[in-house]
Amino acid sequence: MQHKHRYMNSFSRPISKIVMGFFFIGCISGIKAQKSAIDNAGDKIRDFNARQSFYRGDYKTALGTFKDLYNGTPSNAEYAFWVGECYLNMNDHSSAIQYFEKAKQINPNANSNLPLELGKAYRLTGELDKAIAEFEAYKKNVTNIKTLKESEVDHYLGQCNNAKQFLATPVNVKIENLGGDVNSEFDDKRPSITADGKKMIFTSRRPRDKDSHIDKEGDGKYFEDIYMSQWDTVKNAWGEADLVSGSINTEFHDAACSISPDGKQIFVYKNDALEARGGDIWVSRLSSSGRWGSPKT
Repeated sequence: MQHKHRYMNSFSRPISKIVMGFFFIGCISGIKAQKSAIDNAGDKIRDFNARQSFYRGDYKTALGTFKDLYNGTPSNAEYAFWVGECYLNMNDHSSAIQYFEKAKQINPNANSNLPLELGKAYRLTGELDKAIAEFEAYKKNVTNIKTLKESEVDHYLGQCNNAKQFLATPVNVKIENLGGDVNSEFDDKRPSITADGKKMIFTSRRPRDKDSHIDKEGDGKYFEDIYMSQWDTVKNAWGEADLVSGSINTEFHDAACSISPDGKQIFVYKNDALEARGGDIWVSRLSSSGRWGSPKT
């Protein structure tokens, strides 16, 4: 009996160890599954917050989050696409192409806008044939007429084809700086002139004064403002440019699209800082006092 008792004890120990082993493995698997679920939930929240930052125009914050998400899951084409979107809106077109191409390699169908946005990036770097190929691919995959119209893909295609024609038949054009009264060392762009040729508005990223704000969430440059210059008939030149008077300029980006032929309306592109959405065209009207009112949608 004593020998039998020793045999039974020696047999029961391995069984208990096996049972405990399975229990331990089950616990570890459960913990891993729970951690994975928590991580996935956390990534979805971060993805949502990053998109909200993007739609508010806070591309720098959105870029940081989307880059972290992509680096954590480099097989996720959607994250690569959004990194590219951030770079595109921050005017870093080469980096945008890099991440759009990564997304395309991982999954070309990750986002229906991928060929459209990649085409925009190639257009801005002057790679016109590649841009046209992407725009055509977008048109082939998107059949909804309203979506195609809103995307302005035909407009971009027209720009590329026109650019190719212009490059094929170059014209001798002389570009002159308007001098210190109008131009600055900063970005000056989008001039628009009234029908009588007496008023010119343009967008500039020059500082208003020593306390001018910098777009820390974007590209680190001064915020855009709208300036106006009047034609001096005596000097036969454009006069000193000043900030447009009134309430048209804010602490944030204010970019001029154009001025109406009669000089009484300025069309402005801006983001609504209180809403997580893209920009829109606003209109500022000249009052009887000669000041410009707050832009309205």
